[in-house]
Amino acid sequence: MDIDDDGYPDLPVANWDRSPSWVYWGPDFSARSEINQGNILPMWANGMFLGDLDDDGELEISVGDELNCEVGSHTNSYIFGYAGGRQFSVEDAICYPYSCGAQSLQMADFNNDGYLDIVIANYQDYETENPEINSYIFLGPGPFWAKEPAFALPTFGGHLTSVADLNGDRFLDIVFSSNRDTTRGWETELLIFWGHENGTYGVWDTTRLPVCNNWENQVVDLNRDGWLDIIVVNGKDNDGYYTADRI
Repeated sequence: MDIDDDGYPDLPVANWDRSPSWVYWGPDFSARSEINQGNILPMWANGMFLGDLDDDGELEISVGDELNCEVGSHTNSYIFGYAGGRQFSVEDAICYPYSCGAQSLQMADFNNDGYLDIVIANYQDYETENPEINSYIFLGPGPFWAKEPAFALPTFGGHLTSVADLNGDRFLDIVFSSNRDTTRGWETELLIFWGHENGTYGVWDTTRLPVCNNWENQVVDLNRDGWLDIIVVNGKDNDGYYTADRI
């Protein structure tokens, strides 16, 4: 997307372990700016997404913050606004406990009201090492920092999400990558939460697909039959062997 409105697409990059995250500026990507200016927030950044959350005509960047050295996974995730001059500032946040080992803050209009909402995928509470914690949907418009979530979605070591209308009913579905759970270890299940006309999501309408140590997924119509397919990126199984990615 074109963040600075110069007619060229730009490239945001999330870097982990307190390393700076950047936007590389188009058209040749030779210039870059830190998103978290001066690394004032000691972020372990994951899963950036872009959208106009406050409907002001400017793009915001949402960044999942997995943990930091001061508070572990009990940390907020942040939304950065474009401040002009290829600079950024913190505008909003999803706060702990709703952000806990966060992997991504994806934007989409889940309830079809014209405002972008946020789904946050949480990995685990590092204090308890429990990966079976909730991920959440927050309904827009923002600010989000003081909001209660609209839906709590139980996930298994939640990682990057994909959002798309998978079954052609005109409602957005959410695909959660699952990294691990407490009973099955790495050999767990990817979760699809199906969308509905009234904008609700819950465990009462899900599909589960087998995965191993699943890090991310993407949806695309690979065979051009008019239906979206799911690509999953797997890691190791419970015996420590790396497994095949799946479609």
